[in-house]
Amino acid sequence: MGLSLLLPRDDPRQSHRMKRFFMACKTSLIVVFLFVLYYRVGLLEFGALRNALAGMAAAIVVFYALLRSGVNQRFADPSLTVWMILAFTAVMLYVAWESHGERSLLVLIYLIPYMFGLFRLSSLQMLAPASVFLLGYALVLLKHGDSLSTTMLVLRWTVSAAVLLWFAVFAGYVAQLRKRLAHSNRDLQAALDHVHSIMAHDDLTGLYNRRRMNELLATEKTRCERGGDLFSVFILDLDRFKEINDGFGHAAGDEVLKGFAECMRHILRPSDFFGRIGGEEFLLLSTQTTLEGAMVLAERMRARCAAAGFPCLPQDWAVTVSIGVTQFRRGEAVDASLQRADSALYAAKQGGRNRVEMNA
Repeated sequence: MGLSLLLPRDDPRQSHRMKRFFMACKTSLIVVFLFVLYYRVGLLEFGALRNALAGMAAAIVVFYALLRSGVNQRFADPSLTVWMILAFTAVMLYVAWESHGERSLLVLIYLIPYMFGLFRLSSLQMLAPASVFLLGYALVLLKHGDSLSTTMLVLRWTVSAAVLLWFAVFAGYVAQLRKRLAHSNRDLQAALDHVHSIMAHDDLTGLYNRRRMNELLATEKTRCERGGDLFSVFILDLDRFKEINDGFGHAAGDEVLKGFAECMRHILRPSDFFGRIGGEEFLLLSTQTTLEGAMVLAERMRARCAAAGFPCLPQDWAVTVSIGVTQFRRGEAVDASLQRADSALYAAKQGGRNRVEMNA
């Protein structure tokens, strides 16, 4: 709970970077313990230990300020991983310079922060702090290696270089795996989006299908029951559509359905939900619309359909639509609203078609 208060809640990426930073801070406690152990066994003076710990604390404060303020996002790598490793490299080299022996063990300690770049950095990025460390380590060995033969000095440096080089090469391999995984995730997400689109839309018209419209009705009902505005429900049915299929073929019928859907799109608002729920039957969910407003909209839709031309049909053939309109009532089932709209549609058909009827 306490840690969550330190994380930026409005930026998931920054929050993730901060979590990685705090993980690095916790890991640094292991390094602190090892430095203290060096001091306790007499390999490090208290002043050097104090300076090393102060340097680590200062680095933590600076990096936290950069991350928390968002300044880190101006860098090529907003996680600042290379800079953090370089900061620890400086502390590590200072301790190696000031220690009284067993400096080769410090290379093992250095691997702890160095491995943080393994799953984040490329080979070239890993080589940057490694090169700085190896250069500094070479100076340390030259200054404090009087008791060792030249062969041992070269061997210690070469082993350290080989280990760090291997980590850098392996980081490149991991980076390639990350890229492949990211590419696979994008492909998978695109496939899932496509599947979701198929499941939610009618293949012919591109409108929502019955399943999706039922989901939207349930969602709008919940919103309305919680105090939202009422919504209106329309059921539309193209008049004498069977005559089009029988007289001009199913291909013409399909063109009429697609043309009707496109025609209605130009009238509806982005907040309206329009779907095909049967052969020539459509359902419209108009949000935040009173019954009076719904009747006005329905009449516009009826008139627009009657005036529209369909290239697949003779010029004197008018495609008309009958529409039943109702409004949702709080506390009722969605099916009850649909039944009222369907009754209104039946009245429109019985009244001569090409009509709008409502059932309040």
